[in-house]
Amino acid sequence: MKRKILPIMLVLILMSCAGLQRSVQDFNTLTPKQKVTWMFGVYNSQAGDYKFKATFMDLTEEEKTILREKKKILEEVWPLIEAYDIVVVSGGVPEAMKEQKIRELLYRLERKIIRAIK
Repeated sequence: MKRKILPIMLVLILMSCAGLQRSVQDFNTLTPKQKVTWMFGVYNSQAGDYKFKATFMDLTEEEKTILREKKKILEEVWPLIEAYDIVVVSGGVPEAMKEQKIRELLYRLERKIIRAIK
């Protein structure tokens, strides 16, 4: 059963990586609300991927290490995205440094996916 699911997950991950790369190129042209939507989308995609892979029983030690790193990043980026969203919803202007930190963490998540696929 798991062998049938793996190719499907691989295709979905590759599609999300391609979508993330395209989104990154256009990031600077997005409005703050669109940026928040993008951030939540990437976060939700990565969190779902983490939850799915964490259910596997026969992970290698390298895969376990990648999942631990991914979980750490997910836990670190979530409060930053929430704070960014609160500022945007209240009509404020988010700090550029917080936006940059969120983007860096989301890019690290993307690299964890690519590294896991290789």
